[in-house]
Amino acid sequence: MKIKKDGNVCLDEKDTRVGNFVFTEEEEHVKAQDIGRMFVVRLSKRLPIGIWLSNIIGMASDGLVTLKTWVATIWTVLSVAPDNDYIRDLMNAAEACLNRHKDWYGIKDGATEEDDAKAVEEVKEMSEFEDDVKKALEKEKGDGGKEE
Repeated sequence: MKIKKDGNVCLDEKDTRVGNFVFTEEEEHVKAQDIGRMFVVRLSKRLPIGIWLSNIIGMASDGLVTLKTWVATIWTVLSVAPDNDYIRDLMNAAEACLNRHKDWYGIKDGATEEDDAKAVEEVKEMSEFEDDVKKALEKEKGDGGKEE
């Protein structure tokens, strides 16, 4: 996203504008920022919210309606001066959402410490695999893609 001297906003091909916010698809993140660049957050595509945002951004008009609702909700939540009841209700709503969509978050009922350790090991293995693939691709680029 670039802002011209006359105030017009120019979007890159990877940008999606929703109201005063621009979402940008990056390699491993979805970046959300306001037009004035006062608010910027990067959400990992490894997290459920990053996966969800990446999918919603790619859904054209249906996705934009959902994205506008999400932005409006987040803006409302962030704009309220919280008291203890507000925080409690917000946390209860978040917990209810987690419980409704356990499959989105990889939550299993009755998970044991052994299950947790296995999940951590799987994440480490995936991360190592990703690193190996990136190194191989970088090496291939450095070699000019020539076969030995």
